[in-house]
Amino acid sequence: PLKPEDFTYSSDFDKEKTWGTDVVGGRATVSVKCKFGNETIRYTIKKGPNGGLFDAFIDGQKIGTFSCWAKDVESKTIDLKKNVSKGVHSLEFVFIGADPEHAPPKKKKARFLVGTSERNVINLIANLRGEDLYSAVVDYKAESSKRFGVKYASTLTNDNISDVKELEKWAASQIQSEPKTELEVNYISKTKLTPRDKVYFVHETMGYNTELKVIRLERGHPLANSIDTVSFSNNTVDMVQIQRSLNKRLKKQDNLFNYQSKVLNKIQSKSNLKPFTTETIGSVLDDED
Repeated sequence: PLKPEDFTYSSDFDKEKTWGTDVVGGRATVSVKCKFGNETIRYTIKKGPNGGLFDAFIDGQKIGTFSCWAKDVESKTIDLKKNVSKGVHSLEFVFIGADPEHAPPKKKKARFLVGTSERNVINLIANLRGEDLYSAVVDYKAESSKRFGVKYASTLTNDNISDVKELEKWAASQIQSEPKTELEVNYISKTKLTPRDKVYFVHETMGYNTELKVIRLERGHPLANSIDTVSFSNNTVDMVQIQRSLNKRLKKQDNLFNYQSKVLNKIQSKSNLKPFTTETIGSVLDDED
């Protein structure tokens, strides 16, 4: 938005209260930059009982003649020009005199009224479509598409990211770039598996080289001499849900530990206040002499 102070004026302009001029030929100019090429230039006209007429120009071409007159002081917003081309454009407003249909009050001259210093005079309204709606757009293509072919996922958006590189990293973490793989195997090894572990599944013939997450671990009693059954998955949703579940359980344990620590500290603090406590019930002096 552009305010009166953003304009350049001829020397006859009054810049107190409502900025304006009563000198015919007085000019106010300002430059606007259209980023997209389909903007609408919106102008807010300051109106009043002594308002006159002014001509509006864009890049030297006349747009029209407009009146600043109104019975009472008010503002009116108009669209000067729609679908303005991309780039920098010059706007010029020239006072041409009194409104012939509305004479100014007695002892007052007709004026071109720009507005008060706090008000927005010019606004650019962009009619955004397609990718223009977003500050950053990436078309992410995973390396695995060379082995498994290209498959298209639904469009994802993130309102918290505006940088292209950050958006690309986020897209890579959201997409299921490897074919969904689920395995259930009998596990015999001296290395102990836990629900936190990840393994790599490599199968040259089928072209698999993917990271799998343990999603289920069935382990018998140590004395039962049974074989562990392990289920794996590379499903992105599964892996995220498992991680969240583990984090939730850890947080619960931390809260329990903190609570127990507070209770123990409270007990210890109370005991430290009075380390030795005695009571004198009574005494007897036996003097037979």
